[in-house]
Amino acid sequence: MTVELLVGFKAENISVVAKPMTRATGLEAEQHDSLYVGDYYLFSMPERVIVKDNFVESTGDWEAEEFKKFGVLIGSTRPSVPSTSRRWPKTSALPPS
Repeated sequence: MTVELLVGFKAENISVVAKPMTRATGLEAEQHDSLYVGDYYLFSMPERVIVKDNFVESTGDWEAEEFKKFGVLIGSTRPSVPSTSRRWPKTSALPPS
């Protein structure tokens, strides 16, 4: 998978990041458990958006070793149909400050 966008978060776990994404996109994430990749959430849009831990405990490997300070990563791939776009709802996914 070629990642087009990678964003890191200093979050405790992947749920902390996936839940606001669900609210923001209006899409339900598919929860996956992989021995090689670890636990992750998959949002299927024109592109694949994956929320996963940076460190995979089962293999002892970092997904993005140069970004060890970020516990959770969001990776996005190129859309399979480039002309397809999605309009996001005008709501904030961020919790109130």
